[in-house]
Order: sequence, then C-alpha cells, then structure tokens
Amino acid sequence: MALTNQQRVGKALNILREGLGDFVVREFESRFGAKAQAAAKDRLVADRLRSNKPIQEWDVAALLRLVFDSWNEIFGQVLGHAERSIVSELRTVRDRWAHQENFSSDDTDRALVSVERLLSAISSLQSEVVRTMKLELRRQVYDEQVRGEKRKVGGSLVEAAATGALKPWREVVTPHADVASGRYQQAEFAAGSPHTQADDVEVGGVRGREALNRLRNVVGRVESSWRPATAEEGFEIVRRRLFEPIAGDQFKNRNITAQAFSELYHSQSAEFPPECRSADYEKRIRAAYPIHPEIFDQLYGSWSTLVKFQRTRGVLRLMASVIHSLWEKGDNRPLILPSMIPIDDPRVQSELTRYLSDNWSPIIEKDVDGPNSLPVRIAGEQPNLGKVSAARRVARTIYLGSAPSAGVAHRGIEDRHVKLGCVMPGKSPAVFGDGLRRLAAAATYLYQDGNRFWYDTQATVTKLAEDRAEQLKRDQDSRV
Repeated sequence: MALTNQQRVGKALNILREGLGDFVVREFESRFGAKAQAAAKDRLVADRLRSNKPIQEWDVAALLRLVFDSWNEIFGQVLGHAERSIVSELRTVRDRWAHQENFSSDDTDRALVSVERLLSAISSLQSEVVRTMKLELRRQVYDEQVRGEKRKVGGSLVEAAATGALKPWREVVTPHADVASGRYQQAEFAAGSPHTQADDVEVGGVRGREALNRLRNVVGRVESSWRPATAEEGFEIVRRRLFEPIAGDQFKNRNITAQAFSELYHSQSAEFPPECRSADYEKRIRAAYPIHPEIFDQLYGSWSTLVKFQRTRGVLRLMASVIHSLWEKGDNRPLILPSMIPIDDPRVQSELTRYLSDNWSPIIEKDVDGPNSLPVRIAGEQPNLGKVSAARRVARTIYLGSAPSAGVAHRGIEDRHVKLGCVMPGKSPAVFGDGLRRLAAAATYLYQDGNRFWYDTQATVTKLAEDRAEQLKRDQDSRV
C-alpha cells in the first residue's frame, strides 16, 4: 500500500534521526572527548527527559535543536549558512508532522529535499535512501498528472495528440541563450565553461559536483576514440549543455509526451522496431527529451565511426545548429525527430557533410532536402503527402541513418526505423510508407535492398538505365 505524505515525512525524519545522531556524537566527541554526553546534556537543559538518554537515542526534534543551538560553538565550524537554514526549516517540518498537519505533495517534496541535502552535507549514506523516496514521490505525482490529462481528453493520448493536446517542446524546455541565438561554440562545454561552473547548491551539493565532474571526464574523452561516451551519457551531456533545466511544473508535459509516443508504438507495433514497445524506451524518451532517442542512436552509432566526428563533440555541434534553426523557425511539434532535422539549413547541412569524404551537397539538393529537391516536387504533386511533408521527412530520416555507412556491407536503415523517425502521435504511419515508396521509385541516389534503404553518392543502375533510355528517346525524336 502506498505511503501517505504524512507517513513519508515521518519516515524521512526517522532516517534523519539516525544519520544526524551519528554526526552529533562524532562532532561532540571530537570537541569534548569522554565528556561529550555531559556537554550535550548541558546544552539541552530544558529537556531533561530526552537528555538522560545516549545521544544516538534522542529523537530528531532534540537533535535538530541541539545542532541549531550549538551552531556558533560547534557545528558552524563544519557546515555552512545554507545547512543552518535547512536545520531551521526541518525543525518546523518536524513540528508540523508532530501536530498531524497535512502535507501536500509539494510540501513533502520540499521536506525530502531538505532532509537529503542535510544528510549529504554530513556525509551520511542515508541521503541515498531519502533521495530514492523523493524520486518515487515525484514519479507518483507525474503519473497521476498524466492520468489526469488522459481523463480530460477521454483516454488515449495518441488520439488526443491529433487535436494538439501535446505541448510543443519549445513550451516545455528552453535552449541555453547561446544555442538559441546561434552563438554556440563547442569549446564552451569544456571544463571552465560558465554553464558548468555552477555552485554547489545549483548542482546538488558534493554528490552533484561529483556527477558534474564525471560528465566533464566524459567530454574529455572526445579526443580518444578508444574511450567513447555512450548514447546514455550523451543524453545527459546534450541536455545539460544545450538546454536549460526543465521547470518542475513542466515535467508533467514531458511525461505526457513520452507516454503518447509509447502508446503509439504499442498500438501500431507492426509499424515500428520491436524495442520501442519496452517500458525502457519510454524512459529513454524522457531522458533524451526534447530530442528523440533515435537521433542519438544514429549519431552515436554509424556517425561515431567517422574519424572526424569525435562523438560527443560532433553531436553537440550538430544538435546546437539543429536546435537553433528549429527555435528560429518557431517549430511547435512535441519532440525533435530525425525527420525534423532541417538539412536544407546551410549551417545544419555543413555539420552533416563536413565529416563525410565524398561531396554530398549535390545529392542532398537533388534527392533529400531543398527548394528544388525531389521530395518537394512529390509534395507538390501529391497533396496528401505534401500536407505532412511525408517524402521530405522520409528522405531526411534515411540520410541521417545511412550517409556515414558508405562501403559498409549491411547498409541503410529498415523501413520500420524510417517510420520511427517520422511518425508523430495522431499521424498515420501509412502516409510515410507511401512517401517512402514514391521516393524510392523516383530518386537518383536512393538504394533499396528488401526493407532497407540508403543514399549513396553514385546514381543507382536503374536510374542510370532510365536516364539513358530517356536520352535515346529524345535523340530519336530529334531525328524524326
């Protein structure tokens, strides 16, 4: 049975009592030696009943009072002003709990954060237990918010997405100012960046600082191809560097979007790769938000094999240009998919071609993206495809998934991955399947082998034969 908020606060205070008791004993013994118990008792003169017990058996109210009243003499030597404020706050929390006052979820979250921070400051391992409690509470709150949204729209989030119920990513999370304005420089993410020189409170205390240092170590690997960052590490690095933290009230909208995509992949499972149906994939969407995990899988997959791409640095450079372009254009879709990468933007195209040995620009202009490209012509000829830019989005997805794999035996991406890179909740996968078929039938540089598709810098034999036949026909007509 789930804990009430009152019970959560009580449990956290009991955990605090255990950790704080050990800390108080340690500090008093360090100062008073064998007279530690007597010294503590003298300072709790107003509460003889509690002070007659060993310090470790004092309740949390007595321990918090002892710490607060002995601050200048003892505890202020090892803790800072922020911790004293937390102690004062927790004394109020304990009094509210003792008087059986109600705790809202926000009140409970605040109490758990304060307990965790104080335990972390005194190097108590119990801080991890409270952190787990805090995360579990947040998951329950977010899940309830998602259920509430589903009730409002009548059940299915996939159906609700068709009516615009999903928040655009730009209303949920904001790029860092230099990314939004196009002034991003990848060197800023190195140690010493103003974005990573956060104070201990901002990064979550000592453990937060350690986590941040681990991220810097990951970034330091970019020059060493034998110690690469994983895609999972990439989620965190890119999120921290390119986007501001998600505001607390916006986690609900992030989770609703993730669940809507998950419902789509479950409800039309035959259209998408099997791994998308797992619960872990929904977690990956939340972790990578607002970027779809398929983008990371492609960039940390085939693109990372390119010597000059430098994995995380290459991902940061590319995605900074993508986000800047989408932000400038006012993109209002709920998630950034492979098909949304604006390859026609010169800055984005430069990042997508600079690492490739062959000249891809003419191929992109003809068969992938641009004002005179084949996908744009198909959109004009087929209004049902043009309405959702189906051929263009298919072409972008295939390019991202296949351009770096020239010369590889098992090339290209499957049609299910093409749809994964294109389809939004509320949209039909069939329209993108149609766009794929029309593109494959008419493109000069798009190859197909069964259900796999890829672009190459060499024209297909079929297209060459068709062009040759057309040329012969024109020559015959001219002689008549």
